[in-house]
Amino acid sequence: MTHSRRSLLAVGFVFACAITTMAQPATTPASRLPVPPSAKIIEAEKLVKDLFKADYAKKKAADPIVLAKRLLTAADETKDDPATRYVMYQEAREFAAKGGDVGLALEAADRIAGAFAVNPAEAKLVALEHANKPLVPVQAIVEAALAATDDAVRVDDYASAERLVRLAKGAAERAKIPGLTTLLDNRDKEVKTTRKVFEGLAAERKVLAATPNDPIAASRVGRFLCLNKGDWEAGLRLLTKGEDEKLKEVAEKELARPSTTKGKLEIGDLWYGLADGLDPVEKAEAKLRAYDWYQQIARDVTGVDKVRVDNLVPELTKLSEQKAERVRGNFWTVIFRSDDPTIWNTTKRGKDQFAMPLDKVPNGVRYLKLTEMTKKTIAIVEMTNSRLGDRTVVDGYGWNGSNSLSHGGYHLGIYDDSWRDERPGSICIIVRGPSNISRGWGFGHRSSFSDIQGYSWDGKPLAKMAFEIAVKFTPLTPDETKMLLKKKK
Repeated sequence: MTHSRRSLLAVGFVFACAITTMAQPATTPASRLPVPPSAKIIEAEKLVKDLFKADYAKKKAADPIVLAKRLLTAADETKDDPATRYVMYQEAREFAAKGGDVGLALEAADRIAGAFAVNPAEAKLVALEHANKPLVPVQAIVEAALAATDDAVRVDDYASAERLVRLAKGAAERAKIPGLTTLLDNRDKEVKTTRKVFEGLAAERKVLAATPNDPIAASRVGRFLCLNKGDWEAGLRLLTKGEDEKLKEVAEKELARPSTTKGKLEIGDLWYGLADGLDPVEKAEAKLRAYDWYQQIARDVTGVDKVRVDNLVPELTKLSEQKAERVRGNFWTVIFRSDDPTIWNTTKRGKDQFAMPLDKVPNGVRYLKLTEMTKKTIAIVEMTNSRLGDRTVVDGYGWNGSNSLSHGGYHLGIYDDSWRDERPGSICIIVRGPSNISRGWGFGHRSSFSDIQGYSWDGKPLAKMAFEIAVKFTPLTPDETKMLLKKKK
């Protein structure tokens, strides 16, 4: 499955600088240490178990998580003993998994891979294998495995990706979630298809490693990156060097990052026009790329162009829904969960602290759901990928994804554009200027109180609390539609 087809369940949870990155996924940054020799590891294991002897002896259900956190902290602070640091990270991963905290186990895996020259996907796979037990929610295992699969595919580590999908399938055998088996089967097929195409380009990748501007190799690899793998930034840069003049033209226009309606419309039209000359998989992706550009200008395009785009929308919407249902199921994808708005649009993984960069959110977003985590009440608004990090208003309700810092608070959430009465103590979700604010749902600053982060729901101040933000690529269910914020026209 491509990066643009990320299959994440909504449960609790580049251009590679050189072509050699594609061919060799397990590259080792210079800052990472080699894995210590076995003899050193054995010595370190004895030392760690002696130092934490009392913690190892505890048997309560929460004790493994407590020990995992202690080991992580100690490992981070150990700078002059690589073997002991390595062992503490490994033990932290194992105890977090034993305690059923998948997020903490994956965080330990990330620390191992960040500090030592190990395969990141392999480190996560071990964490999930240890955590894959009856007491751990199947959804958490499957979601984490699919996210790790995406990471592995992104660096062309298809062997690890296939193992991760198999692990997810194994976990799903004990689940009873409609559509989960089909979703995982589709994921497995797409990983294998992407791998087959990637391996078929071995000669072209070798040419590019020696001659980066070779037009034939650049065209073929660029098409794979854009229209099979979904790595658009890397693929577009290669297409600008390629022999295919039509693909070169649209790639150059995309990389120019047009801001006008006319410029965006032109790119959408180019991709839609190119689609018919491509194979079935590429054709669908080209049309969906056109759809992404058309969505950005849907409210701005006028005249005959508007009529033409409106005529294309039903076909493209159906194509987008079919793809989303096939590879994501009818699930929400969590992109943030925390009481700390500063982690928005970052990489953070944990049970209560989770965030992903907005540029890693799959294309095709249609809705956004904000949940306050105390009472689990939710609010839903229409959404697109391009709006996630912006401040926009649709149908009377705004979304502030800028997370700007103003008046001592970060501003992230949904607001009612008509709620502009700034009452003392109210939470301002968006600030447009002096006395020009709006109340709503989410994070903001507390009016008339400087330097105070505020929390709000339905325009009313709350005590400090966590919010969860998730996105959906498929139509809302009837119950979800009732929670959609949309003013009558």
